[in-house]
Amino acid sequence: METTAAEVLSLFNVTRATEEEFSSWKKDRNRCNTVVPHVLGHKTKVLYRVTPADIDRIRKNKDPRNHALGDIKRREGEMVGSIVDWEPDYAVTHVLHYALEEIGEVFTWQHFQSFCEEDPKAREMLWMPAIEKVEEAKRAGWSYVQAHNAMRWRIGNFYYSFIREVHLVASLRMHEVDVRSHPLADALFRVDAWWDRTILSLYIGNRKFKGGGSRGRKKRPEDLLRNAIPGFSFRSIELLPADRFGVVYLASERDIKREVNRLKFS
Repeated sequence: METTAAEVLSLFNVTRATEEEFSSWKKDRNRCNTVVPHVLGHKTKVLYRVTPADIDRIRKNKDPRNHALGDIKRREGEMVGSIVDWEPDYAVTHVLHYALEEIGEVFTWQHFQSFCEEDPKAREMLWMPAIEKVEEAKRAGWSYVQAHNAMRWRIGNFYYSFIREVHLVASLRMHEVDVRSHPLADALFRVDAWWDRTILSLYIGNRKFKGGGSRGRKKRPEDLLRNAIPGFSFRSIELLPADRFGVVYLASERDIKREVNRLKFS
């Protein structure tokens, strides 16, 4: 079982707004020769083999090195303005999906770090651009620790967001809801996941923090797909923020069953 970029485009690139997004992205001179062919060639397969138990395994790993945010406080993580909203040519979600398919299973933060440093493609996608951005911040007067902490906060929050979304997909699929996902849909069309013509968006706490950024996404899937024919329905799943530092907050079984009932019977 797999989901391809061609399937994503057939389903979602059907309005003037999505066509404009896709055309602009495809012609971007910083992305057209590298990012675009990579994402259009991506196939989502491993994601559909992940189970909630796999997520529990990495969540219960007590090694402090696996805490994506370390001991960084929010004010420290959001101190360096140039990194707060930093967006490399490859969206971080592209790298996370790539890592999942290459590693073959869901991974801890520490494993993701090692993969980005050692895998040639991942180094190009994220490791080296992150180093260059930290160096740029240092030249602007920030210390290495300040710049490094800001970068870890930025990428670490994306990692946690990704784990939540993988857990949601795995949990819904366990309840026989054929949820799909693909980095093209996520990064370009703002679709975290979908089931048939229902688009799912996962939010943690205050929606402005959606996706690991301090300002969130500027557009929603509703903005891009509102005029599609036939139409889509849109469901937002909002979780409370974590009440314990260093613990990724996942949808509860109660939350999952509620969403299953709403999707299947509404």
